[in-house]
Amino acid sequence: DIFHCAVIVFWRMSTFGKIANRVLNLAPNLRPLQRNLHRLPSAKSVPKNYTKYLVFVGGGLTALICTNYLKSERLNAAFRMRKTEEENMLKKLTSRERRFIKFASVEYRGQLYMTPQDFLDSVVEQEPRPRLKRRVLVDQDLQLIKDNTPPLKKGTKMLFRTLRDRGIVSYTEYLFLLSVLTKPISGFRIAFNMFDTDGNHRVEKDEFLVILRILGGTFKQHKVDEETRKLLLSLIWDRETAEAIFIKTLKKQKQQETKGTEDDDYIDDDEGLQRKHRIDTTLQIHLFGKKGNQ
Repeated sequence: DIFHCAVIVFWRMSTFGKIANRVLNLAPNLRPLQRNLHRLPSAKSVPKNYTKYLVFVGGGLTALICTNYLKSERLNAAFRMRKTEEENMLKKLTSRERRFIKFASVEYRGQLYMTPQDFLDSVVEQEPRPRLKRRVLVDQDLQLIKDNTPPLKKGTKMLFRTLRDRGIVSYTEYLFLLSVLTKPISGFRIAFNMFDTDGNHRVEKDEFLVILRILGGTFKQHKVDEETRKLLLSLIWDRETAEAIFIKTLKKQKQQETKGTEDDDYIDDDEGLQRKHRIDTTLQIHLFGKKGNQ
C-alpha cells in the first residue's frame, strides 16, 4: 500500500508539473502580470518558479489523500475481520442462541437481554426491528423496569404487549418461554413437581432459577439428579441436543470444582448470553414479586 501511494504521489507531481508548464506557455498574456507581481513589495513572498510551487502543493494534497485512503482501508479491514469473527462465532451456536442474539436489543454489563417486544418479534417475525446498536442499560433503567412490572395477581394475558420495551428477558427465560409455547404442559407439571419438596404445589424463586440454569445447561451442583436434568432439557431441546448439553455439563463438573457460592452456578460466556451477575428480570418480578418472596 505504501509503495502504491508513493507511485501515485510521483505521478501526481509530474502531472501537475506538466499542466503548469502548459498553462504558462499557452498564456503569454500572463507574462506582464508576472513581472508586475515581482515589482510589488510583497513580491518576495511569491515563488519565482510556479512549476515547483504547483508540484509542491499537488504533492502535498496527493500525500494527504493517500494517507486518508490508507487509514480508511485499515478501518475497513478491521471491520471485515470483526464481522468474520462474529460470523464464525455464530456458526458454533445453536439456532436458538443465534436467534436470541439476533433479536436481543438491550444489554447490561455485557449480558444480552430481550425486551418483551423483542420476544414477541422473535416468535412471529423473520427479522428484528431495525436498530443502529443495542441499548445499554444502567441501574436506573433496572429500577424503572422493577417499578413498572405488575405482580402476578394483577397481570393479564397481554403483559408482554403492554410492557413492550419496558422489561428484560434473559436467554434462559427465552428458552423457558419458548418451551411453554411449544411443549405439552404435562411435562412442565412433572418437572416442577420434582422441585416441590414441601408439597405446597408452588415453586419458589430459587427453585425456579435452578430450573432456568438447567435449561441453559449451566447448573453445576450435584444435588439435582440426572433424571431431572434430562427431563428439563428434553422440554427445550431435541433428544440429540439435550444429550450433548447434558454430557457437556458433566464434563464441566469434573474439570472445575464448585466453591459452594451462589455465583458458581453462573458462567461468563463469550456470546453475552449468561453472566455471573444476578439481576431481577421482568418474569422473575412478575412471578415472585419485587422482594422475591411471593
